[in-house]
Amino acid sequence: MADLTKQIGELLEKELTNPVYFRVSLGDDGRLAVEQVAFLRSQDLAALIHIDERTIRGWAKKKLIPSFKPPGSSVFLFEFNEVVRALRNGTTETGQTRKPRLRMAEP
Repeated sequence: MADLTKQIGELLEKELTNPVYFRVSLGDDGRLAVEQVAFLRSQDLAALIHIDERTIRGWAKKKLIPSFKPPGSSVFLFEFNEVVRALRNGTTETGQTRKPRLRMAEP
């Protein structure tokens, strides 16, 4: 039981140090919809898709992949599913059809 308590404590400590983000939007029925969103930092996304972190930041600056930059911060944040969708569809935040040179493996 002590091991379980220790494991839960370590898990909570790790999870509570991560920021929590919420997206608020209008639902189809006109009511506010609130959902928790998990963002990756550029180094996390780079490690996940095996691309250099500078490349990820460059793509974000050129708006080749969707990103979010909190006000007053120099950190780019990425919602993984949006990045995958943009890479597969070849669309960018500006609506361009320019595509980074990366092929996503089909599931």
